Amino acid sequence: MEKALIIMTRVPVAGETKTRLMSDLTGEECVTFHEACLRDLIQIQGKIKIPTYIYYSGFLTEKFVSIFHEKVKFIPQEGSDLGERMAQAFRQTLISHKHVVMLGSDVPNLSVPHLEKAFKPLESKDLVLGPALDGGYYLIGMNTFHPELFKGITWGGAEVFEKTLERVQGKGLSYSLLERMRDLDTFEDLAEYMKDAENSPTYTWQVIKEILASGRS
Repeated sequence: MEKALIIMTRVPVAGETKTRLMSDLTGEECVTFHEACLRDLIQIQGKIKIPTYIYYSGFLTEKFVSIFHEKVKFIPQEGSDLGERMAQAFRQTLISHKHVVMLGSDVPNLSVPHLEKAFKPLESKDLVLGPALDGGYYLIGMNTFHPELFKGITWGGAEVFEKTLERVQGKGLSYSLLERMRDLDTFEDLAEYMKDAENSPTYTWQVIKEILASGRS
């Protein structure tokens, strides 16, 4: 098939996942939250029915594998930083697929139409980007491997999207931008997520609701 989806994620382990939330959540709550985000993405992935590659960091566990559909493929991440790991995933996946879109694991309110919309521009443009409200991006897709987009960037900073777009424009690549979305990195992000009733059917909504009910606000 021409299309492929990459999901970049850490194997959820208490104390090692969603660390930016650990000042407000326990390690186990961070694991439960991360797993809920993954389950919501998996529901979307299952509906679009395209090859999906889970590029993971950490040690693969039966619990982690059981979250996903049987047809996904698990591949360990390689590289010393996020940029190198993303580059390796694109390099490998573009060998056998023409249009490849990559997601992180913290955008549980992504919809089927939104993901389908991400693939559409790749029929005529070189690149698609989904900017995040925190200055990063939650989605990137391409048809040809461009390693320079992943080098020399301070990952997790507020200028990730801006610096990436500068490089895209500097290379003269054609591109399309998706709507801005909030990825869920901080407790404030969780609170904002809960304000939108359209998110209520998600696993993530239910988990955050239970966490808030435990007395955090």
